[in-house]
Amino acid sequence: MRRAPRVLALLFVLLLGPALAWPGLAQEQPRMGGVFKAAMIGEPPSLDLHTTTATITYQIMAHVYEGLFTYDKSFTPIPMLAESYIASDGGRRYTIALRKGVRFHNGKEMTSADVVASLTRWGKVATLGKTAWRNLEAIEAKDPSTVVIHLKQASSAILFGLAEYNNAAAIYPKEVVDAAGDGQVKEYIGTGPYRFVEHKPDRHIKLARFKDYSARPEAPNGLGGKRVAYADEILFLPVPDVAVRLAGVETGEYHYGQQIKQDQYERIKGLPALEPRIIKPSAWSTAVLNHKDGVMTSKKIRQAFQAALDMEPIMAAGFGNKDFYRLDGAVFFGPLKVGQVPPLF
Repeated sequence: MRRAPRVLALLFVLLLGPALAWPGLAQEQPRMGGVFKAAMIGEPPSLDLHTTTATITYQIMAHVYEGLFTYDKSFTPIPMLAESYIASDGGRRYTIALRKGVRFHNGKEMTSADVVASLTRWGKVATLGKTAWRNLEAIEAKDPSTVVIHLKQASSAILFGLAEYNNAAAIYPKEVVDAAGDGQVKEYIGTGPYRFVEHKPDRHIKLARFKDYSARPEAPNGLGGKRVAYADEILFLPVPDVAVRLAGVETGEYHYGQQIKQDQYERIKGLPALEPRIIKPSAWSTAVLNHKDGVMTSKKIRQAFQAALDMEPIMAAGFGNKDFYRLDGAVFFGPLKVGQVPPLF
């Protein structure tokens, strides 16, 4: 079984959403300031969102980078750096108006040149981008605040690709993209509410509030809408040992500990100083079958494999507490009927 993560930005929930403060502090007004210490499961393989599908990279750098679109609470694509868009030519052309006055962390205003450069690179180096751009005919900067995407075939899937948060179509300054060439970006500059400060491997990644952040005017909605950076700084600390992460949260050394073992859940629920949270949904688990070689090249065998398995005891053995999983037949998060089994073919 493989756990293919599609994890929501928990740290956005903690730091950027005034309506999502701890329930125990519900009567208090959000306060600005301080350093938020997050104990993470380890070091990210890269801080370049275009080049990795590692969930931990997104969980950290989603505070720094933004894309043209993101997801609302129902996982519907909504504009982020885009102001609006128009689909024409039967769904083959998308004309995207960019928000004006959005600044990168280096002070430069974002324009269509940055968007075209970023999305072109994303389509070349990102796993998701390569898939999405198979249907790309051309992308052009119509004017400084307008981008036009021409598709070979009509499709609305492009909006989901541009809204995806892992391996995201993040917008970088054009000069950063140009300097990277075929390699990793050398500067981590985005438009998000936090700017990159430093990375000391095996010690911390430090982000600081971006004072010139241009927030959207709408109310928070899923990963979209208005984002407010309450903490002055965020320190992401690599703490690979789960017991050390938990002990650090219990003693107050860390404000957030990423992931615990399922069998610790009941004990943690009984600690008044801590509040465990289960992100729903956070990931999906499925069997990945070999379609190219061996017996599983037969669709009928794959269907028989699926029909023969009883998913409930499998999930119970893998995740334990019923609070940690549900059976669902979808291949994407959404309000679908609970009780279906995941498709394996």
